[in-house]
Amino acid sequence: SSWGGADDSPMHGRDDTSEFAAHAHNLADAQRGFERIMDEHSLHEFIVRRGVTLDSTPEFESFRRAYAADWTEGVAPLVTQLKKICERFVVPLAVVDGKALAVCAEAVARRGDGPLARVDELLACLVNVDSVAPLITFGGDTAAAVTVQRHARGMQARKQVKRMRLTEDDAVRPIQRRWRVCLLRRAVARRVMSARAADRVAFNRMQSAFAHSWPEVASGPRVIVHIPSISVDPERRMSIANLAVRQNAQLSRLCDLADPDVEIIYVSPFPLSDEVEGYYAKLLEVGGVEDPSMRYRIVYPENFHRFSPHLSLSQQLLYSPAALKRIRAFVLGRPAYIVPGTVGDEDRKLAVELGIPLLGPSPEISGALNKKSAARALFRAAQVNVAPGAPVLPESFYHHQQRQGQGGGGIFADYARGKDGWRPGAAAG
Repeated sequence: SSWGGADDSPMHGRDDTSEFAAHAHNLADAQRGFERIMDEHSLHEFIVRRGVTLDSTPEFESFRRAYAADWTEGVAPLVTQLKKICERFVVPLAVVDGKALAVCAEAVARRGDGPLARVDELLACLVNVDSVAPLITFGGDTAAAVTVQRHARGMQARKQVKRMRLTEDDAVRPIQRRWRVCLLRRAVARRVMSARAADRVAFNRMQSAFAHSWPEVASGPRVIVHIPSISVDPERRMSIANLAVRQNAQLSRLCDLADPDVEIIYVSPFPLSDEVEGYYAKLLEVGGVEDPSMRYRIVYPENFHRFSPHLSLSQQLLYSPAALKRIRAFVLGRPAYIVPGTVGDEDRKLAVELGIPLLGPSPEISGALNKKSAARALFRAAQVNVAPGAPVLPESFYHHQQRQGQGGGGIFADYARGKDGWRPGAAAG
């Protein structure tokens, strides 16, 4: 009666056990079927990441089962060798073709030279060989540092050997090199002085011819080239604020067009705006100049933006071939002369370069008289009244005064006549 329930019978317990066993047998068959399919159709590719072989993946397990016969003696040593290589050269990721690795193991076994393969044979078994080969070929970060250090030590050793091989004759070489440099500098200085002397001769010849032909030039059609350059010493130019604007303050020279025989080239330090050009064109028309825009040209150095702001206008023009070409094209053989600003050596060179004479003194005279003290001395020598004041003279003047025991007298005239300043040996006259 207590055993009357069908669910509590011993027979039913044996049925459950047999059903469980059958289910387990079916699962085992399914697992074996999956493994068989995996072994037959898998690519057998596995991964070595940062020197560690991922041997727990289904792909690797299938690879090991497929080649179980040759695993211990053939394939496993190559897997270990490949893992060590990736660990040594810090390869971040290597994807290995297991089938190719098994073929490589067979080739190594047939060769009979040991269980390990060559590096190039192992690289041929990698799927991502393009990204792994450069690391292994170069040697990784550590090997790269060793290579750099080796080359650096070799270079230092070669330099040391070179110093050790120096002889007494080699000590002469620096002296000879310095002497050759000195001779080269002297030769360059002589060529520069020769070129300046040739420019000076050509300038004097051109100025002399211009002085003789001045009556004809001044009374006939002519081209006036206005170059309002402040060609003073670099120290003085550096102290002038807005040098380009100061030089361009002579724009009113365009009023020379009031003479109907005059055409003008005005050289500006920078391009003028349309408003400024229009203003002066209107001003000239009001002044009675007919069609003024056809009688003047405004030229500026095309390289003005590349130069130092303290470079004089004449120097900028010398370094601007396009602007020089425009001036020559406008003059085109007609009578012409340059009206400068403050005359310097660059103005003389510019006049020789253009072949146009200069309406002004030579740079030597301009430099001597371009000082207030020299001007006062010149006016005193010409017996012209000057405002009271003390001239600032060079130190050589005071030394000469002490040696001669004389006062100012004719010394001021001597100073004014000096080529570059006052000369003690000049006559006081």
